[in-house]
Amino acid sequence: MFNQTPSQLLWEASSYMLQLMREGCSYTYLPLVYSQILSYTAE
Repeated sequence: MFNQTPSQLLWEASSYMLQLMREGCSYTYLPLVYSQILSYTAE
């Protein structure tokens, strides 16, 4: 599904979370992002 390594996915997810925190939306989206990361790493 992805051509990226897990480390690249985690890096992009971390950058995404930092962007959300700057926008003040971290508390809304962090659980969703973490669940997405867990689902990717579980596969």
